Amino acid sequence: SMKAIDNLTGVLLDLMKRLKIDEGALGIEAEHFPIALLWRLQENLRDLSWRDVSRSLETLRAVKDEDEIQLIRHVCEVTSWGQITARQLVSEGVSEIEIYSLVKAKIEEKAGARTPLLADMISGERTWEVGGHPSTRRLRRGDLVICDLVPRIDGYWGDSCSTISVGGASEEHRRLHRIVMTALQKGIESVRPGVSAMELDKIVRGELRRHGYDYPHHTGHGLGVTYHEEPRIYPSSNTQLKPGMVLALEPGVYINGIGGIRLEDIILVTEDGGEVLTKYPKEL
Repeated sequence: SMKAIDNLTGVLLDLMKRLKIDEGALGIEAEHFPIALLWRLQENLRDLSWRDVSRSLETLRAVKDEDEIQLIRHVCEVTSWGQITARQLVSEGVSEIEIYSLVKAKIEEKAGARTPLLADMISGERTWEVGGHPSTRRLRRGDLVICDLVPRIDGYWGDSCSTISVGGASEEHRRLHRIVMTALQKGIESVRPGVSAMELDKIVRGELRRHGYDYPHHTGHGLGVTYHEEPRIYPSSNTQLKPGMVLALEPGVYINGIGGIRLEDIILVTEDGGEVLTKYPKEL
């Protein structure tokens, strides 16, 4: 609303006056900066030039400080509890939305506060579609359930994904699960400083392609104060991994008429490799 813009303009102008910021160049994150606010500030500060520093900030933000790593460790621990809870709840007859609601309650209980939670919670034929919000669909024997949990605690995001079978997996589901699991494990083993995002993508995606499969999304992404940031793990990115980066790897396979499987872990890049921060069962 304009009242909010007025208030914010007043606060910022007051702050900039106290800091004596009235000429030269000022950097903003253009993707997140309201245009109405920018116009208002420009009217009042005619000697300032404005620069979009989104890309530079994203590069700086990719390497986490020690206090940030502690916050990410905590959110990954709570995320793992969410996955363990989901696995206990998956059974014939329960609906996707019921599982989601109970998992959210457990995450909030662990976090000790209301917690934003993004989630793919899809089952049966819905798993062919890669992702989706939980629905009233009830689980049936033989279904697969993709449970992708993305909570935010103290300003930092976690991420995770497991695929759980209802009442025992078929031989074909087990075969596909083994392929995705191997791809994830090879990816985790390949995380170390100096490896490029495209190399990591090639290793993980290559494991599925070896069996004739692929997935229609990125292999992974960084996370922190946003849930998708550098390093972005996809075929054309030459971003180099550095110690202190935190990234998700999430290979999957989605086949119409059979089912979808996705597995995901969060990894901290260390001086000589990678440390997995998410710890929960991945078996079907």
